[in-house]
Amino acid sequence: MNILHVISGNLDGGAARGAFWLHTALKELHINSKIITTSTKIIEDTDIIYVSEDNYYRRRLEQIVLDKNYPNRTKQIFSTGLFGFDITKLKEFEKADVIHLHWINDSFIKIEDIKKFKKPIVWTVRDLWPMTGGCHYPMDCKNFFDKCGACPQISSNDQYDLSNKILQLKKDSFNSNIQIVGISNWVTNNAKKSSLFKNFNIKRIFNNVNSKTFLPLNKEISKKELLLPLDKKIILVGAQSLDDVYKGFSKFIKAISYLNRNDYFLCIFGEITTDLLIQINMPHKLFGFVKNSVNLNKLYSASDVFVAPSITEAFGKTIVESMLSGTPAVCFNATGPKDIISHKKDGYKAKPYSPKDLANGIEWVINNTNYNNLCLKTRENAKEKFDSIVISAQYKKLYERIINKKSSAKVIQKRLHTEKNQNNDKIKDLVFDALTTNNYNFSILINSFYLNIEKLNKKPNKKYIIYGNGTIKKIIEALLTNKIVGFIDINDSKDHSKVLSNLIYDKIIISVMGREKEIQNYLTKEIGIHKKKLYIFKI
Repeated sequence: MNILHVISGNLDGGAARGAFWLHTALKELHINSKIITTSTKIIEDTDIIYVSEDNYYRRRLEQIVLDKNYPNRTKQIFSTGLFGFDITKLKEFEKADVIHLHWINDSFIKIEDIKKFKKPIVWTVRDLWPMTGGCHYPMDCKNFFDKCGACPQISSNDQYDLSNKILQLKKDSFNSNIQIVGISNWVTNNAKKSSLFKNFNIKRIFNNVNSKTFLPLNKEISKKELLLPLDKKIILVGAQSLDDVYKGFSKFIKAISYLNRNDYFLCIFGEITTDLLIQINMPHKLFGFVKNSVNLNKLYSASDVFVAPSITEAFGKTIVESMLSGTPAVCFNATGPKDIISHKKDGYKAKPYSPKDLANGIEWVINNTNYNNLCLKTRENAKEKFDSIVISAQYKKLYERIINKKSSAKVIQKRLHTEKNQNNDKIKDLVFDALTTNNYNFSILINSFYLNIEKLNKKPNKKYIIYGNGTIKKIIEALLTNKIVGFIDINDSKDHSKVLSNLIYDKIIISVMGREKEIQNYLTKEIGIHKKKLYIFKI
């Protein structure tokens, strides 16, 4: 099984780190997993292919397009997907059984190139960009449920602006060979409602964190090593960029105003502006962007509570990292984070978006009479649900299902090709498309249909009559050539009683789907065929 992960961004942080942990865990399951990435952070792994040389220029070109056309756009990240690197030329792409897309922005993969991927695709959706007209977090905007346009994030009033064109380009470029995977229920539900993905097969597999990387360390020793006060309760807050409005840092500042500042000490990691810092009325220490997982693990372990005040978040990986480090977390009971914490069992979920209840959550954790047991439960629950080895096993099953389905299609194609009846080209295409598509309402039906035929084919010395004269009849005839002794159909002029009395057969296969009961009544009540002599597909 050959899996090629496509990941934009440095592998030691953000969405890319979760994808890297998945890759590592898959290799532990003996899956041939490889990564192609724009990461400038080089990791000692021979299965990683770096293609970062020209990415700077593609990113600059994208920014020029946005700056020229939408100079007054907001500071929120907006990706066009109009520029990218053609990975189909790589030998690793050619060898792959499944192309696994993760976060592909920063001008790594061009939207139009995805339709060139003539292979099964799994796309782990790590924010909402794959289903929108360019934004990553639409906030209150629901345009992508229908069609984008007049996009608030690029400050546009034009219904046919760039966001409208990007979403239409995606609709033209993405097809149902893409298996969508949401990393939370919130992402998954938005995908199901989106105009782009609503007819795709969508499932949820949670994001993953490596439980071997984040471990509970001695709290007092960790505080001493980080030069933190031992007589204060440590509150930790952090993200890649706390300035992003959807990270909810303004809600957090309001929340800690309800606390007694003399009892607490605040630790902050990630990027943060001076404008936000001057609003903090509590003793604090800045750690900046912590790239090293060892140092981050120590920071989580030194803290008494971790707070994730996000307004909108696809998952909340920092929450899981803290929990695996044995430190309970507090979040709002909304979007991705609500899936992670079990309220008052391993953490606290505050009412959206109440700073006062966020403060209540901090105090509930800090003052918990069974704090040590809470910390143990926190790690236990996080490891059970989100550990990389647990999540990689779920992806392995998904890959196997996709690859087996593709193999089934090839088997049927080969069978049809070798039959003497050469009038099967359209049937071959129909079956192959049905079995390789990820439109499961159709593909599961055809897979089940094929399995039914295989069961009939394996029964020795059995003879069948086919009822019906459509495409399904032709497929059955092609696959059971030596077992078919006759045909009947309600539209022909034959005396069915006479035809059937002159044939030796075991079953009549009803090939007209959707009218099974009607045909069954006709054959049993009007022709007098016993019900046991009828074969109806169990689909």
